[in-house]
Amino acid sequence: MIPRGHRRGVALLASISGLVYSVFSVARHHVFETTAYDLGIFFEAVRGWAHLGLPIVPVKGVHDQLGTHFDLLGDHFHPILALLAPTYWIWPHPETLLVDQALLFAVSAVPVWAFVQRLLGPRAAYLWTAGYVTYWGLQEAAAFDFHEIAFAVPLIAFAIERVQARRFPAATIAVLMLLLVKEDLALLVAFLGLYIAVHGRRVLGSAVTAAGVVGYVLITRVFLPHFAGGQAFMYWTYDSLGKDLPSALGFMARHPFRTVQLFFTPAVKWHTLLWIFAPFALLTAGSSTLILLVPLLAERFFSSGPQYWVTGYHYTATAAPIVAMGAAEGLHRILRLVPKDSVRAAAGRWVPAAVAVAGLASIAYFPLHELFLPRLWATGGRVAAAHAAVAQVPRGVTVEATDRLQPHLVDHTNALLLDGTETTATWLVADVGKPDWPLKSVDKQQAYVAQREAEGWTVVFNRDGFVVLHGPS
Repeated sequence: MIPRGHRRGVALLASISGLVYSVFSVARHHVFETTAYDLGIFFEAVRGWAHLGLPIVPVKGVHDQLGTHFDLLGDHFHPILALLAPTYWIWPHPETLLVDQALLFAVSAVPVWAFVQRLLGPRAAYLWTAGYVTYWGLQEAAAFDFHEIAFAVPLIAFAIERVQARRFPAATIAVLMLLLVKEDLALLVAFLGLYIAVHGRRVLGSAVTAAGVVGYVLITRVFLPHFAGGQAFMYWTYDSLGKDLPSALGFMARHPFRTVQLFFTPAVKWHTLLWIFAPFALLTAGSSTLILLVPLLAERFFSSGPQYWVTGYHYTATAAPIVAMGAAEGLHRILRLVPKDSVRAAAGRWVPAAVAVAGLASIAYFPLHELFLPRLWATGGRVAAAHAAVAQVPRGVTVEATDRLQPHLVDHTNALLLDGTETTATWLVADVGKPDWPLKSVDKQQAYVAQREAEGWTVVFNRDGFVVLHGPS
């Protein structure tokens, strides 16, 4: 995949990016910027796999009134998380998942470099990959806890690169592994089948597309309901199109102009679309990989959930390798049309440099700039008080805590969410100086703590807005 003379250089680039993302994510956790939804949830899931069981997630089960033995495979289908069990055995703490995610992002830089190198040469590949590892979609994902899509990023990159190298068996394995990452990626699998077919393997591509379609049906109609105890917790947010996928497809066929309007409005969708393509000079539009963005962008911009329309969260990470590798292909196609050698050579030098500069410059506007802010390295004040508060809770007890405190308790307690509903918890840790989800207001948090005190709970810690209560024996 990587020429012998460049293996150290590519390894160094990937290692630096992995280190930066690891430090960034762990630092955010240290100052209580991670949350129960989702770091706490995924930690419990990986702990279940590491103990050679199912991903039982009490924090979600209790909060969503699904029971203390709720199986996360009934929420989303991501058995690939079992592969993280060995890292849990080494260091059983939430920070481990953050480092896992950072390293998965970093590994994806290797196939990106190999893909670009074949088209534009090694120098351009280093610059292009620098622009890729600083792509804002990866920054946003690293800034929002841990998610299973961390596996999808290198798998997508590897699949595209292996197709380019005409190593179709390896590409197919990578594509089919996406079925183990999340149920909605089955649609991307179907489109990757089309991508394989376009690149000369029609029978294989058709089979992969069929596997994506069949996989989606099996996962959503059989596996999810099975693990959810007979009820599938599908996150259907496309009510403007219909009540389910068949009715949505029917609406799109009957009302094409209305469908286009829904995709591009409101204006925030235009803003996000521009940001997706702009760091790579819109060059992805001229590549064969553009087709792979169809299911990813349709899933986001046809949704009625505003959280999918914005640049925040982790929803753009899976598009990152597609956009970057497609843009390299787009530039390669344009350069082949340029008649003058001098112009072609100049563009081949300066466009990759511009991509690298754009990626590095984006740090100023996206989460990695927090690395240069004093608050990310704070050790005193409220950060110290928060660490002192969670340290009061003994190992093995059941505790209820607000969203940003729960991830600091989940590795040594049964940590539930403080959501205003009484549980079997005998300890309570709350931030009554700052709003935190799910109660969302200081007044509600203070009222709940006061209610517990009135029931006979004892205040064992109270400093800088953080309180710890112990229930009566």
